Amino acid sequence: MITIYTAPNCQPCRLTKREFDRAGVSVNETPLADVPAEQIDAWKAQGLTSAPIVIAGHLIWSGMRPDMIKRAIEGM
Repeated sequence: MITIYTAPNCQPCRLTKREFDRAGVSVNETPLADVPAEQIDAWKAQGLTSAPIVIAGHLIWSGMRPDMIKRAIEGM
């Protein structure tokens, strides 16, 4: 399962979701506003500081990362 944590009006979020859609990979989209502050703080401590935050199995990243999207899709 791939989860994309998104922010409102976020172009990198839309582009990331679109790339998974194009590959036929379904994702679970969750607004960052629905994530507890403690989790946001933990992500920030890991260097995940921009939207979207993507969790795909053992892969986790933030921002629009075509290289990581490709890795996640190939790992499906």
